[in-house]
Amino acid sequence: MNIIAERETIKKEIESVEDENLLNAIRELLVYAKKKSVREQFVPMSLEEFRRRAEESERAIREGNVISIEEVERESATW
Repeated sequence: MNIIAERETIKKEIESVEDENLLNAIRELLVYAKKKSVREQFVPMSLEEFRRRAEESERAIREGNVISIEEVERESATW
């Protein structure tokens, strides 16, 4: 079964659920799965990679390739 059909099947099943505890358990499972997915995106880096990134950041600062917090706040206000 493809993902779209699977999603529709699950939606139909959930629509018929009257047990609040079961719905809460399903919600908690979804929240857990999303958090786990986000955590998996963050892969630990080696000490060498950490140092390389720090050096790149320091070089960017020396070269003026930075923006102020005020600029960030102005830009984020438009999101």
